[in-house]
Amino acid sequence: VLALQNNTSGRERFYIMTITDFITPAYTDDIDESKNYPEYTWYHWYLNSRGNIIASDTSVEFGEGRKNTDTMIKKWNSSSYGITANQDMWKHIQTKFNEGWFIPSKEELSAFANELGITSSNYGSLFKLNNYYWTSSAYNATEVWRTEFTGGLMYHFSPNNAGRIRFATTF
Repeated sequence: VLALQNNTSGRERFYIMTITDFITPAYTDDIDESKNYPEYTWYHWYLNSRGNIIASDTSVEFGEGRKNTDTMIKKWNSSSYGITANQDMWKHIQTKFNEGWFIPSKEELSAFANELGITSSNYGSLFKLNNYYWTSSAYNATEVWRTEFTGGLMYHFSPNNAGRIRFATTF
């Protein structure tokens, strides 16, 4: 549990991050029962983006993760955003989002790492984290923000790369 100052409201807000990675269990497609899908632990931000991401749809700012997640789920569900893929994270996180969880923005995920003291030398051994976690923040039309703990930084990557998911919520 982190108590972080939300500068836009002046109130303390408690930001909670899940302690385990999000996993989609193996499943069969509801519409086409001949399609069986494996368990997913790695997700694409948006596999078929091909430069179609509108960076201004999201923000890197602290306090914007919930809004970013809501925006991207709505865009992913609309036919105007492009071809969707089964392993895009926006498909799999919708139930968790409806329960109040969201993908942290770049600055929110950075705040978790800073406040918890996560470094390139302890992320795996002490915190049992993987190297790559998606944020809900786009960098530009072709890249989005993701952790790379081995480098101790946030980097922008192609959204068709693989990354894991940790959720956040506020109280």
